[in-house]
Amino acid sequence: MATLSLISSSWKIVKNDKETLAFSFLNLACWLGLFAAFVYAYMLLSRYCSIDPEILKRDPFQYGYTPYIPFIVFVFFSVLIEQFFSACIVSCAIMRFAKMESTFFGALKAVFFRLPALLGWVVICSFFRLVFDFIKNRWLKAAAEVTFSLTSFFVVPIIIVEEEGPLSALSKSTGLLCNTWGDQLKANFGFGIIFWIMLVIPIFFGVLLGYEKVRALPLLWTISSIGSYYVLLSVFYKALFEVFRAALYVYVTYQKAPDGFDEEELRNAIQPKF
Repeated sequence: MATLSLISSSWKIVKNDKETLAFSFLNLACWLGLFAAFVYAYMLLSRYCSIDPEILKRDPFQYGYTPYIPFIVFVFFSVLIEQFFSACIVSCAIMRFAKMESTFFGALKAVFFRLPALLGWVVICSFFRLVFDFIKNRWLKAAAEVTFSLTSFFVVPIIIVEEEGPLSALSKSTGLLCNTWGDQLKANFGFGIIFWIMLVIPIFFGVLLGYEKVRALPLLWTISSIGSYYVLLSVFYKALFEVFRAALYVYVTYQKAPDGFDEEELRNAIQPKF
């Protein structure tokens, strides 16, 4: 119930500041464009450099570092897109909490002002993501990803609000985590559970209708409907989650609930550990 209440509070902010949804949609559109470009580049590379995927599996460095260049570029720009638009949404929320006028270009201006620090953070994130991809043990990889995700949870708000550098912001974010680790994990887990429940709704309805009825539906209509649903879900989830992150940062840093959020809700979601 607490998670649903926090989502409801986040939705009130998103509803009043449509810019958050615009940034979330641009985030998805840019990522899809990047993914299409990556697939096309990899196909060209495989064709003109005569790269055999089977040989690459047996010996990852048979062709040197050439096959990994598109992947490294993809990871960097993927992280750049994710962090840039996260910063834009966080900026909108912070301006709203500070009783300032929240505008699309105002948020962009705030983020571009902190762009050098944000780019430094993108480089750090990209490096760790590449390192995680080389970890063979899936449990160790999952543990490393979760640990990094939690310790870096407040980095973007700290860079935007406190004008810190990427390393200093990571250090401060880790410090906040050490004081609030248990319930912060619970809050993140709650948001994730709601998202996954929404994610499997089409599958649930498909099971209810049965295979024959689903098969009888027009293919184009089915694909477009499910695709539109997942696009909307992704857009709304990112906007809501980034607003929640900004609200949590304000509460943890200043011990005061921002406008639109109930102090008791945030206290229940994340409480200092002594």
